[in-house]
Parts: sequence; C-alpha cells; structure tokens
Amino acid sequence: MGFFFFFFSSRRRHTRYWRDWSSDVCSPICGLYRDSLSQFCTELQSEALSLFQKTPNGQHNAGLNREMWVPVPSASSATQISMYEFLGKLFGLVLYTQFTLNLDLPAMVWKPLVGMNVDLSDLKAIDAMCVQSLDALRTIDQKGITEDMFEDIITEVFTTNGSDGKEIELKPNGKNIPVTFQNRFEWISLVEKMRTTEFAPQMEAIRRGMSSVIPLPILNLFTWNELKITIEGRSSLDIYLLQRHTVYRAGYSEDDETVKNFWKVIESLTPQQHSLFLRFTWGRSRLPLFSDQFTQEFKLSKMSTETPDKTLPTSHTCFFELELPAYSSYEVMREKLIYAISECEAIDTDFNPSNADIWQN
Repeated sequence: MGFFFFFFSSRRRHTRYWRDWSSDVCSPICGLYRDSLSQFCTELQSEALSLFQKTPNGQHNAGLNREMWVPVPSASSATQISMYEFLGKLFGLVLYTQFTLNLDLPAMVWKPLVGMNVDLSDLKAIDAMCVQSLDALRTIDQKGITEDMFEDIITEVFTTNGSDGKEIELKPNGKNIPVTFQNRFEWISLVEKMRTTEFAPQMEAIRRGMSSVIPLPILNLFTWNELKITIEGRSSLDIYLLQRHTVYRAGYSEDDETVKNFWKVIESLTPQQHSLFLRFTWGRSRLPLFSDQFTQEFKLSKMSTETPDKTLPTSHTCFFELELPAYSSYEVMREKLIYAISECEAIDTDFNPSNADIWQN
C-alpha cells in the first residue's frame, strides 16, 4: 500500500464520519482497502494531481461527457509517466479481480487501449467547440467568405491549443506561418491529427503498465465500451441487483416497514448519493456488474437504540453491513442516511464515533 500512497495520496484530509474501522486490516477484501482504492480514483479525478482534467466540454459547459476526465497532455515528466504506468497496472489488476474503479473516462482513453483508432466523433465527444470551429473554417467559402476577405476575418497561425490550453506548433516555425484561404485545409488536418493523438504518450504508458499484469492480446477480445464497463463498472446503481444480494439481520425482514422505507430512500437518491452510499457501506463507489461477481451480501441490520430518531446509521465496510435504527418515518430516515453518507468522505481511524456529540443533533 505504500506504493499507492507515494504516487497518489497528495494530501491528508481530516473528516469526521460514522463507520466502524476497529476490526479492519488492509487486505484486498476489507473496507479499508476498497475505500483506499476509491479515494485514489477520487484524487485522480480532481485538482489534487496533474494527471487528469475535466474534458474541454466540461470546462466550457457544452456538448457531451461534461462529467468525464481526460489525461493532461502536458503531463509527460518521468514521474508523471510512471504514474500513468502504475494506473495501467491497476487496470490490469481489475481484469483479474473484477474490482471496479470509480473513474469516468471517455472513448478517447479506452479506444487506444484496445487498438482502435480515435476519430473526429471521439474528439467531438470531449471538445465539441473545437470540432465545430474546424467544420466552420472548412466550409467558410459556403458562407460567402472569399479569399480576399479571409485574412480580415481569420488571424490564426499554424499553432493550436491542446486540451490543457497549452499552445502547440503544428509544424516547424508554425508561429510565423499564417493560415490562409488556400492552406486552411492543411491547418485543419494538422489540428485534427494533433487533437486525436494528444494523449498518446499517456495512453502508451497506461498500456505498458497493463502489459506487466496481463497479456496485451487479451485486450483484443474487448470493444472499447466493454473494457470501459469492465474497469469502471456502471455508474448507475442497480437497486434490484442490490436487493437480490441483501440479507436482513437482528430483527429486520423484507416486510418490515423500516426496510420498505429504506428501499424507498435508496430509490430517491441521486446517482452521486448512490455512490456515497456504497462508499459508506462497502468502501467502493459502484456495484459489481453481475451477480456472480458479488464477494459479499449486503447486510441490513437493526440497530439497538432507545433513541432511533436521534441516532445516525453505522456501517461496517469489511462486512458490507449497515446498522439502521428503526426510524419513525421515511422523512427522518432519509435525513439521517443522507447526512451520514455525505459526511463520510475519508478514512480517519483516529475518530471515535462514540464521542461525536453531533449524533444527538
């Protein structure tokens, strides 16, 4: 685990939460291990590291895949490349263990891993404004712009900006070569080539990392979308799948009113809250894809307390267990559960839940 922390844990946050880690040890089946992997993925897709950034569509609030992340093209130092290689090792590990990673990466990341070419539709899926601008320049003559008028309207030179905003020369001395009516097609072609291959060094590093864990020919068995789902899992919570893998303990049963209210609350949550719920109860952000991939059943246990409406639920991530008080109403349960899962953001084994005065608020 030290290797993980060296590369990915850039800060330590102190967050109060309501989970029982007293029996956890860091093994591949425990909540601490799963939560650590989830936390690593969260930090990868944040400003904490300089490895991934929001798609240009996300930055500009336009087009598709605004919630997704792409590699930083300029992240090419020896240390950063070794980080991408290590991420590739994690990808390879997922194919062995079927433990998904809570990442949100577009086709431009997955296609190179399975040997598929990236095309303009993939670029549009992460940077719609770029593709629209190129299309507009390509057909500018159809809008009545003549060669004589071109230089007064278009002031580009043979450079472009990558996804991270860094300026790139498209050909030697490109900063001093203006785009003209005649050579605009060459400029468009060079921009398209650069933008569809700008993540190549990072993707090659990830692929090298995967090759140290799995035989690369295995990837030829996947389409890009199949590989994405296998490694990332499904971002939506399959409630019916979770119900099929739920057992009730300590006095609860499927027909109990509290249990019925619990599933109503789960159905009412947003996708982000579903991820928080899974982090709170199991240390991971997404369910396995299929029933045979469940290593544990979800356990819903009745918490023994004389003041249920003043008590927050408790989870045991090692056992995928939620201790739920018998709340008096749906509204009270929803408030308490959302509060608990929202405040549980990080591991802090020094925090003792029994000393949390806020529980009584």
